[in-house]
Amino acid sequence: MRATWKGNMSQQTVLLRLVFAVGCLLACVPGYGQYESQQGIEVASVDTSTRWGLRSLGSVSIASPIVRLGDVAAPLDPNMAGWQRLSRITIGLVPLDGHPMKIDRRRLTDVIRGVEATPTVIDWVGPEKIVVEFSPRSKDRRNPLATTGYQSVQDQVGVGTRVRRQEEDAVRSAARLSSSEKKKVMQWIRRGLTSFRPDVLADYAIDVDASQPDLANLKSLAAVTNLEILETVREGEVDCRLSARGVSGAVVAEFRLLLQLHPQVVVPRSSLARGDQIDATDLEWQSISSDLMKPEYITDMAEVIGMEARSALAANRPIRRDRLGAPILIRRGELIEVQVVGGGITVSTKGKANGDGSASELIEIETFQPRKRLLGRVVQAGLVEIITRAPGVRR
Repeated sequence: MRATWKGNMSQQTVLLRLVFAVGCLLACVPGYGQYESQQGIEVASVDTSTRWGLRSLGSVSIASPIVRLGDVAAPLDPNMAGWQRLSRITIGLVPLDGHPMKIDRRRLTDVIRGVEATPTVIDWVGPEKIVVEFSPRSKDRRNPLATTGYQSVQDQVGVGTRVRRQEEDAVRSAARLSSSEKKKVMQWIRRGLTSFRPDVLADYAIDVDASQPDLANLKSLAAVTNLEILETVREGEVDCRLSARGVSGAVVAEFRLLLQLHPQVVVPRSSLARGDQIDATDLEWQSISSDLMKPEYITDMAEVIGMEARSALAANRPIRRDRLGAPILIRRGELIEVQVVGGGITVSTKGKANGDGSASELIEIETFQPRKRLLGRVVQAGLVEIITRAPGVRR
């Protein structure tokens, strides 16, 4: 009995010491998160009182085109619970054309809050804007091949390059929207432009590259709250930021929008009546959607200036070529002077125009003395010329 009791006492002592050690270990865990057991796996637990402290990095250079949270931020407490998991979150892709990626710190907050087991309060220090540059030769914490210091061409284009390409392809493939998803995203972008930048829709056709990671956040929205174009509006790709209300909270997405100028057509500033002669002050340019453009619309203002409207022209409507003509110099029924030219002799008489005619056009005329119907060429207003052959000489 004594041996058994002593054995039990020894086991109880060991058990008490083990419990005490575990309690001390848990007491040393920082206040950034607690731990609990779920199905035998120890995970970080977060409640409403949990606060995380992070520091944003102002300017970084990475060897992989894939930007993760650990590249652009660091925890204030190196022992912060869950940081290893969070540091691997994908933020986006650095443009491979050499342009740096600009990240707003608010965007990082939205990304972190979208991950499971994160707190509602995140304290930041450091710059508001983060600039990330893609530099294949820079050291990358995640890629041991990039930290070895090898500079040979074989190393640069070998295994390390293939790994980066595989990572990039995997991210792009996972993020690429289907055709139906892209259609929904484009509808939200159009709504944002209609509300906040209608001038862009008026002048440009828009499109996006469906492989941009942030676009996946725009598939299910309730309303667009803001849309900003972050650089000068021009034809080509421009950086944009769209803010919206999503199903599970606020959504912020940054992406590159492709702008293509609409065709420019000539339109009247105000309505013109039939017979009006058109000058430069009557005209202006107007953008038109490519799917509404027609071959008969005039795109060169020089084709219109000096012409005459052959039918009424509505204000701000594209001018069609068949609605214009050279100015009419002689009108039907108008009394005119007729010059008959032949053999170096010019004879003038009076007549009447039987049709309308512009310069150099042939019209039918009727002379009075003698009364005849002839074809004459319009020379100027009120003057028609008839050219006859010189009489032949018999031998």
